[in-house]
Amino acid sequence: MYYDASKIDSYRCPVKIIVSRRGLGKTFHYVKLFTERFITKGERFIYVVETGEMVDELAKNNGEKFWASLINYYKEQDTSRKRYFYNKLTELIITEDEAENQVMVKAKLVGGTIKINGETAGYLLDMNSFGEIKRNNFPNVRNILIDEFITEKLDKTALDNPRKIASIIQSVGRLKDINLILLGNAIRFDDPILSRMGFKLNKYGFYKQYDNHGLFAVLHFVDPADYPEFAEAHDKSVAGRFSKMLGETNEEENKFKSDLPEDRRLVLPIKYKKGGYILNVVKEDVAVSIKELEVGGYACVPFNGRATMLYCMTEKEQGFLRGYRVICNKVLKQSLLNMIKANIIFYYSEVEYTKLKFIVKGD
Repeated sequence: MYYDASKIDSYRCPVKIIVSRRGLGKTFHYVKLFTERFITKGERFIYVVETGEMVDELAKNNGEKFWASLINYYKEQDTSRKRYFYNKLTELIITEDEAENQVMVKAKLVGGTIKINGETAGYLLDMNSFGEIKRNNFPNVRNILIDEFITEKLDKTALDNPRKIASIIQSVGRLKDINLILLGNAIRFDDPILSRMGFKLNKYGFYKQYDNHGLFAVLHFVDPADYPEFAEAHDKSVAGRFSKMLGETNEEENKFKSDLPEDRRLVLPIKYKKGGYILNVVKEDVAVSIKELEVGGYACVPFNGRATMLYCMTEKEQGFLRGYRVICNKVLKQSLLNMIKANIIFYYSEVEYTKLKFIVKGD
């Protein structure tokens, strides 16, 4: 009934990504897997959430919310394996009155540190803490779990997520051999992290990305039809019925939403006009390229780094950025606004759509 990770776990690659409907049990599977690996092999793990508020919430009551599902799962003790891990995570406190015997949980969250029987099993981090952990050491960390990496809102903060995650991995892993798991729900069709990695999801199934060293990442875009029992149980639940009544079934169907109209999306392959208009614009560290299309109109596409000069909208941003000369062109802002209003710009993805809005409007 819940997500079967056996196939994706069988791939020999350092990065695994799962995009599925909410509640299918993918987070539970990896928290369970990494907890067991710590207990049996001493491999520490890091659990990354989106905000510091989420860290604080999970850490309440010694991490009761973090551990509850796992403790309840092992509590059944219907196999020797479950009994073994239940005894590692809990301890029976014997009293004179056997009726008052208590079970003490030995798995805790102390601030941002994950503890099992007093030993450090790992760390709980938020995505925005990437700058604070650069000088810290994370010994014996082998596994990193990044939960809900696809954000609800695509804005400047979300555009920074690839840099944040890369920084966290560099701080934690450096030269170590680590396993990285990214879990998300189908919220945004063009997620900045997936786009940077080269994933374009157009149908359910498995996607692969290779680099110079071989298979690097495998992504499973999960078809809800593969889990009919879960779908049926959810549809009968109050939550499922309420979502259906409100028409908010997007995540249950594992379908992406987008602010970018379909008629504004570029159709691949892209053909540019020979000798046509090319412009590279930037705000802060966000840059895109505007190129004239062979069939008319303009393409807003990822900046490929092939430029000697970038244009900004305000004088304070003039200077140099990552080796590029940045020049202010105040007239350019109105020109781009006119092009946007005239609907003559087509976009590679919602990421570039959001970047151009940020560069021109600041939002």
